Amino acid sequence: MPHPTRAPAVPIERIVKRAVRRDPYLEPYADRIRHRLSLVDTTQKRLTGGRLALADFAAGHEYFGLHLRGNQWVFREWAPNATRIFLVGDATGWKEAEPFALTRKNEDGVWELRLPKKSLRHGDLFRLRVHWRGGQGDRPRDRADTHLDHLAWARPCARPDSTT
Repeated sequence: MPHPTRAPAVPIERIVKRAVRRDPYLEPYADRIRHRLSLVDTTQKRLTGGRLALADFAAGHEYFGLHLRGNQWVFREWAPNATRIFLVGDATGWKEAEPFALTRKNEDGVWELRLPKKSLRHGDLFRLRVHWRGGQGDRPRDRADTHLDHLAWARPCARPDSTT
């Protein structure tokens, strides 16, 4: 998902004036409408950092996580404080292996791994081993074909019966 420049926002006052002009019965509520639009704008800026459109932020599951694209798997993760990240699991004998090391894509902390389709099979279990200054730890991940129900970048969510 490219990070397009956020389209300039329509000024709140212009939106309120247009709404009141179209429906004069809104005039007594103009201050309340301004306040609510201000809250929406503040929330959007908090979520997107002002760097991308809200629709692109909401479609993050299309970019992050594990996806089969053509004849390869593409895995992306956001980990701004990581120094190294490995996908470990059934395919690696649960050990760190260089072919399964993610590479940092940008200064925002986006990491990516591309693997041939044959590298992962339906039902393979995996997690991320994240290294940071002064330590490391695993981030639970699940099967290559589905996502656990608590993951942020997931579409269909299912918990394999054999996990807790």
